[in-house]
Amino acid sequence: MKKEEAIAQLRDLIRDRQSFLDKSEPNSVFQDDIDALEYAVNHLQEHVQNLPCSHGEGVTVRPDGVHELSPHAYKLTQRLRNVTVEVLTCEKCGDVSVAWHRQDDTEEVDE
Repeated sequence: MKKEEAIAQLRDLIRDRQSFLDKSEPNSVFQDDIDALEYAVNHLQEHVQNLPCSHGEGVTVRPDGVHELSPHAYKLTQRLRNVTVEVLTCEKCGDVSVAWHRQDDTEEVDE
């Protein structure tokens, strides 16, 4: 079971327990179940959000057989001119990658 599926299943259990609640009974065992399930869901969600991006535990992807493919899902967040520089940020974990492309007017600079 994947983490997202486990979270969804726990949410279903919370809804089930809520349907059993008797509002006239102040210390219902079902409320204790709901509280424990909500704690578990919140903790699991926090844990999932703080995990680094990966293709899966122990999995590396090397499309060319040599260079490892990044597991990040980048989106363009910044572009600079002359040499076009793209700053990409992973939407999930915030990891940053930089790419650049030559333009017609790109010049090499001697140090």
